[in-house]
Amino acid sequence: MLHRYEDELEYWRGFLGSLQEGTASPRDLEKYQAFTNPDFELNSELAAELPLTKNEAELKVLDVGCGPISLLGNRCAERRLAITGVDPLADQYKAMLKGLGVTPSFELRRGFGEDLDRDFPHDHFDFVYSCNALDHSQTPHAAIRAMIRVAKPGAAIWVNVNRNEGINASYNGLHSWNFETLVDTIVLWNPAESHLFEEITEGLPFRWQVKDVETEKTFPQQIDIVIYKDAVDLSKMTRCEPGIYSALTGRGRFLTLWAPSDLDERYNFFVHGLSKDGSIVFNKSLRWYNKLRRRSTAIPTDRGIALLRFGQFDVDFEAGRPIYDNRWTGSLRIS
Repeated sequence: MLHRYEDELEYWRGFLGSLQEGTASPRDLEKYQAFTNPDFELNSELAAELPLTKNEAELKVLDVGCGPISLLGNRCAERRLAITGVDPLADQYKAMLKGLGVTPSFELRRGFGEDLDRDFPHDHFDFVYSCNALDHSQTPHAAIRAMIRVAKPGAAIWVNVNRNEGINASYNGLHSWNFETLVDTIVLWNPAESHLFEEITEGLPFRWQVKDVETEKTFPQQIDIVIYKDAVDLSKMTRCEPGIYSALTGRGRFLTLWAPSDLDERYNFFVHGLSKDGSIVFNKSLRWYNKLRRRSTAIPTDRGIALLRFGQFDVDFEAGRPIYDNRWTGSLRIS
């Protein structure tokens, strides 16, 4: 089994060896500082996804597929990050670090992303993170499900991958999977199978979006996916016909729709954002999947949206031009 990981081990031997020999690049030295400096701050874009209401001096953070060092940093403002790193090669990495006389500043455990929900309690971590790892795993769709389960309600799960890594690496070594963005979803695929993101998270409370990071990118074609774990609380949602519940979630950044009973899947969903004068300043269409019961979409906060209108629509093309027929509509006012 270890022969599959030899390229990964060789990369980290070279990385750690360059640090020992003094030949490391400035970027690699910065990575090492994030690992060794107890006051190194978490990246500001990641820090923005930490719970706002937490008053604890310490936050539990899970780094999935971390390698021998965690690149997250060790603090966020006044709060310490208690990082647990999980990697299939943890034992080999510990031996490498010991040879350099370095003691890991975080808990490094051998494990697989697919097994997280068996290795850790559910609803346990304040933040879950993975960088350049899930497209190396055997079943990344199972790993994502497990990452959501071990995150606390209200926590964010950040997944960083390189677009179509399997193709780029000709499926050599651990590069077995591709992540690709489509119009309204993300697909995980290889020549043998494929999984849409909605299917991966089936039955789990979630919202998600692809983030356009402003800090230095790990890869030119990287994809950063942030999943927000929410529990559905119908008492805090607005009921609309025909039995749809709606709410603004994620600090007002998302419209979440929940359907306790089946809708007609032939009809797409629309979401309109209206300004105070009634002009449509935001327009998006979504697919509905009854087995998931729930859809969420990011709402722009910079367009002066005062009212969200949503519903299902049919399109008639027989008249020579598309005619949109709303099957039902609901609305939600933004205060």
